[in-house]
Amino acid sequence: MQIPNKILNAFLTILCLCLLANFTSSQKNGTGISALCAPGSRCAPLWQCSNNSKIIFGNINPLFRAKVTNPCKSHQSCCREEFIRELPVSPPHDFACGRRNVESKHIESQSTSKLADFAEFPWVVAIFLSEETNLNFIGGGSILSPNVVLTAAHIVCGHATEDLLIRAGEWDTRSVLEPFEHQERDVLVKICHEKYDNGSMFYDIAVLNLRTPLEFAKHIMPICLPRHFEFPNIERCLVAGWGREEFTSDATRNILRKVDLPILDNPLCQRKFRRTRLGRNFCLNESFLCAGGEKDLDSCTGDGGSPLFCPLYDHPGQYYQIGIVSWGLSCNYANVPSVYANIPHQLDWILGVLRRLEQNVNYYMPSYKREYQERASNSIIAFRMDNKSD
Repeated sequence: MQIPNKILNAFLTILCLCLLANFTSSQKNGTGISALCAPGSRCAPLWQCSNNSKIIFGNINPLFRAKVTNPCKSHQSCCREEFIRELPVSPPHDFACGRRNVESKHIESQSTSKLADFAEFPWVVAIFLSEETNLNFIGGGSILSPNVVLTAAHIVCGHATEDLLIRAGEWDTRSVLEPFEHQERDVLVKICHEKYDNGSMFYDIAVLNLRTPLEFAKHIMPICLPRHFEFPNIERCLVAGWGREEFTSDATRNILRKVDLPILDNPLCQRKFRRTRLGRNFCLNESFLCAGGEKDLDSCTGDGGSPLFCPLYDHPGQYYQIGIVSWGLSCNYANVPSVYANIPHQLDWILGVLRRLEQNVNYYMPSYKREYQERASNSIIAFRMDNKSD
């Protein structure tokens, strides 16, 4: 007996509605996405799955009418339960990001004040490109959490993720005779800003998700990120990296170098650049900020990706990162500043990436003391007054 088309269509409609209701219900219960993984597995951040060869995709949901290549959220994948690492524990109650080691200097830099002491800035990392049996230094970065490093897009986004390696706790790149051993980690995920342009260098920022977490120690700790109403302290800010001391030098330095610099507001920086070969029509993009412009005090070639950091107003001895070394016109010239990726301008993007990677905010965000609250309140009042006067 042939089933009438109307009855068949009604049956199929009811079946589809039931499937849709079941799928929606499972999503609300937190199982909808993971239910697409094979039995015994669930969605987990890539760094949390300790054996990538065991990442699997299983079921085919009839609503999609196709095999799902990766049913999980961005930067996640199906992983067998036995290979899922435990989430990193929260930092201890006395933990503080951006703490500069200035009291116990294990090695003195001896030659000049431009050389950092061992472990002075424990958040600075060196980034290498692994080529066959060689490791080639390509730039710097900064630690935000046990398994996240911040750097410049122009340093890493043109290379294969599996060829990148970071070294934390480094000081002298040509020696292993240091008080504490450095730690090397492979990169699991490379996240470049979607607006990054390798021609203009706009939005020159990238996040590296490490395959295995770093073990924090005296010489390996994270830098703070700015809060939304952070301001450069009246003191000068610092940049640290292994770049050349002079633009014409043949090689990068082997010992970590530090330079203190003034932060320039963007209109002033733009005016200075218009007096250079860039010409009077040069416009400084909002994704940049400037620092320096003093003779013989500058970041230089090889410092790309390295952090620019300032003292925290309400946390003496602690620093927050305000920029990432991006580009410049030669090095060390008076009235010619260097350009950095503007972290306060791109803070929401960074925090969004860290949330997707399920990072603990206490690793990289300083606490909110009374001094900060008062400063933030005054800024909001001033902003509202300016808007009313307009």
